[in-house]
Amino acid sequence: MPILAGLAAVAVLVVAAVLLMPKVGTLVITVSGPHGSAVDGAKVLVDGELTCEGSPCRIEGIAAGAHAVRVEAPGYARPADRAVVIKSGADEVVDFALSRGSSSASSDGSTGIRVGSLGKDLRLFVDGKDRGLLPVTVDDLGPGRHSVRVAGSSAFEPYEEQVELRDGQMLELSPKLKAKPGRVTVSAAGGADGAAIVLVCGDEKQLLLDLPKTVEFDPTQDCHVEATKEGYEPFSVAVKLGEGRSETTVRVALTEAEGKSGGTGRRGGSGKAAARGGGSITCNSIPASNVILDGRPIGRTPKRVSVAAGRHSVVFVHPQKGRRSVGVNVKPGKNVVAAIRF
Repeated sequence: MPILAGLAAVAVLVVAAVLLMPKVGTLVITVSGPHGSAVDGAKVLVDGELTCEGSPCRIEGIAAGAHAVRVEAPGYARPADRAVVIKSGADEVVDFALSRGSSSASSDGSTGIRVGSLGKDLRLFVDGKDRGLLPVTVDDLGPGRHSVRVAGSSAFEPYEEQVELRDGQMLELSPKLKAKPGRVTVSAAGGADGAAIVLVCGDEKQLLLDLPKTVEFDPTQDCHVEATKEGYEPFSVAVKLGEGRSETTVRVALTEAEGKSGGTGRRGGSGKAAARGGGSITCNSIPASNVILDGRPIGRTPKRVSVAAGRHSVVFVHPQKGRRSVGVNVKPGKNVVAAIRF
């Protein structure tokens, strides 16, 4: 009998301990920017207290019941606070999708969106409706989620995102637009026949053959067209787009170098090259590669080298794309182009 009484007492104590244990769960908050991008400097506040700096924010052992979650990040509009209910022993996940811009209360209590001037011909569309050319203020929206689109320029890709408005909030958006690829048409003018012509954008070089030729380029990079030819001054011109334009043109015109009027361009070969019955080879490749001429390394493309008249072997070597060889026949006083695309 004493044993049974002891067991009963233990059982009562266990039940009491379970009932008295704090009821807790786990809360996970994730923060992302437009199109799922990472957000730097995000702060997560739970019940008004700073809990995490960064995302994801995982809070274990949070008391069961209702909690208020707020997210703030520099350069982003602050979304409406979220109420979340934590269940004992369960995980609860809350996702915040932030939109770029700043958030402020409108002076007259209206709810809307304001977008400044971002470029020529750009228009704002809210929930599929055209709200006019930028800069523009839309002050007749209701609280809640809205679809925002900025489009209409030939120079930029359309920008889209979802925003959440609070009652009386005027959201100021400053979206970062992505430039569309530009197009440049390169044509040959005086002295350009037989020249090595390349489009250079950053570290990338693109050989241009069979002019006139139209190619795409990144207008956000420093791009220019270069041309070289023996006996002529080097040619280089920047490739830039006018405001609101997506296409431009470049005419390659070469000028004979001083003291080299008998060069290979217009008069059929330099005195030295003609005297020894030689010519030249312009070597180029896409992408750039190392060149071996008649078994001798001569450097990277683009490359122009003087050679004796006759047949020559040009081998292009790329560390990832392998080897390609070209045979050329050089006539006295002439330039031959040896070019390949891996």
